Amino acid sequence: MSKRILSLLLTMTLLLSIPVLPASAQEEGEEVEAATIYLWTAWTPEAGIQEMIDRFNEIYPQIEVIPVQFSNNTDGNLKVDTTLAMGTGIDVVFNFGVDRVDARANAGLMLDLTPYIERDQFDVADQLGENIYTKDGQYYSLPATSNAYCVFLNKTMLEEAGLETPTSWTIDEYYEYARQLTHGEGDEKVYGSDSLRVLNQWLFMATNTFARNPWYTEDGRSNLGHEYFARALRLHQEAELEGIQYPYTEYVSSKISTQDNFLNGKAAMAIYGNSLARNLTDLEKYPHDFAVEVAPLPVMQEGDTNYNVGGYYGYLGINAKTQEPEASWLLLKFLVTEGSYGFLNVGHIPTWRYTQWDNVVNDMFGENAEQFINVDQFKQVILNQANMPQQVLDEFTAYTEITNIIAEEFEAYAFGISDLETTLQNVVNRSNEAIDAAQ
Repeated sequence: MSKRILSLLLTMTLLLSIPVLPASAQEEGEEVEAATIYLWTAWTPEAGIQEMIDRFNEIYPQIEVIPVQFSNNTDGNLKVDTTLAMGTGIDVVFNFGVDRVDARANAGLMLDLTPYIERDQFDVADQLGENIYTKDGQYYSLPATSNAYCVFLNKTMLEEAGLETPTSWTIDEYYEYARQLTHGEGDEKVYGSDSLRVLNQWLFMATNTFARNPWYTEDGRSNLGHEYFARALRLHQEAELEGIQYPYTEYVSSKISTQDNFLNGKAAMAIYGNSLARNLTDLEKYPHDFAVEVAPLPVMQEGDTNYNVGGYYGYLGINAKTQEPEASWLLLKFLVTEGSYGFLNVGHIPTWRYTQWDNVVNDMFGENAEQFINVDQFKQVILNQANMPQQVLDEFTAYTEITNIIAEEFEAYAFGISDLETTLQNVVNRSNEAIDAAQ
């Protein structure tokens, strides 16, 4: 089946299942004026962006949408900020992460969407979920996509070890699983665990137990000296030394990804984002004969709430200086609701709470989905993120600087240059210095 035919079938299926949204200006009988607007994302039109635009134009043919690709890196985001400040060239922009939205809102680059939301009676909580970023009670963006971090498990290896797939577990239980799943020697060795390569993400099994701003205390100082972070980092390093966790030092020399290790059968468990699931059906690149189980991230101790550390990720905002605010709002509203399904093509999970998740499963894995993944767990842990406990992030003072500090200090710890106590003390001291300098 061609991609175009598949897209048409998806569109027809979705239109039959979409709930009635709040009235737009067009639905109230007011004419929507012709406009040309620029949509900036990190993907080419061919990656799925043009298909979303085509669907939007079925509703609003008088609005021309010109897609523009930018790189989601330092240089690319600087170009976005510069263009937003100039006031022309961007109307709607895809922001990667709430910290990016916060910085742009604070700089006055994002349009306040609250008047449009109130006018159209757009129920944000009903459509997209709770605890969505606001600044001083105002909406400067809305999430179109979410991220999910979880534990993927090799079902065959689980069964051989006599282990069940956890529906909730602690960090101690996770590393005990890793211990029991590790087997083989030399080139044949299979690590029980492989985890994310980004160093600040080593803390996810501690970060996910904080309801709000895990890196900061209530008075805005560094919280990275918290005992949970110390324990998460210590257990990770101990697992590497024991040989049950794929070593970071080997990654630095080999550049082998977590995803490659897991799908090639070199790791029994992988802590990773939802994008790994997209590759399960690519048997040419990853030939494998095992199905995959999905478990939530562990928590530090039994009884802790497991907050979604991936959460809302892809935020759409409008240039504060746009000359076409109405047309831009119509596109944004479409892309965070029924249009958001198209973001699956680029590996993002739609945030829209009315997304038809059965369709998502079928489109990703086909009719024999259970051959590749435990469907019920995939839905429960990865899909429908808006219905999970959401972590509130609204403090970002010196956030970029702190991210870099963590990377520098954790790498020294991973290579044995610094001990745990010194590492965390350096992180806290340097983070507080960065916070002070930013205020």
